[in-house]
Amino acid sequence: AGYLYAHLSPGLLIAPVAVIVTGILWAAFLLKEQIALPRILGALVMFAGLALLVGVSTGQMVAGWPLGIALFVIAGVLWGSYTALLRYWQVPTLEGTAAVASFGAIIAAALMGPIAWDSLRYTPLSMLMTQILMQGVVGGVISVVALIAGMQRLSTQTAAMLPTFTPAM
Repeated sequence: AGYLYAHLSPGLLIAPVAVIVTGILWAAFLLKEQIALPRILGALVMFAGLALLVGVSTGQMVAGWPLGIALFVIAGVLWGSYTALLRYWQVPTLEGTAAVASFGAIIAAALMGPIAWDSLRYTPLSMLMTQILMQGVVGGVISVVALIAGMQRLSTQTAAMLPTFTPAM
């Protein structure tokens, strides 16, 4: 929804930075992980790199852009919190993925199905199958498995920095 109010570049910058900051804060306060100076410097370098990569420009912002920015921040805070809580609760990989993916699929189908039905009806089957594979299986299942498995092996602070690779990918 943030993209309804702000351009692509702020979303590619602000949401990942919000994930990093949230992950570092949760790691320190909830998980009692030490925040070392190199970690803070690394986060600043990643922020600067993202800013250069996405080329944020405020010159062409549309009306309502503060709402878009706020939605990007909220999304980042939620993802960073989710990442930290996975580690805090020690969620098992497959069970956690099944819960997240199935719950997400049910909610998305219930809320978006009626709205999307007309466009889905006229979408070529090959495109629809590609989207189901990439968004559903890869994005909705495999990425959650990878995140949960990573949280069992990485510190929360390290895992919170992973979304910064999204614009490059």
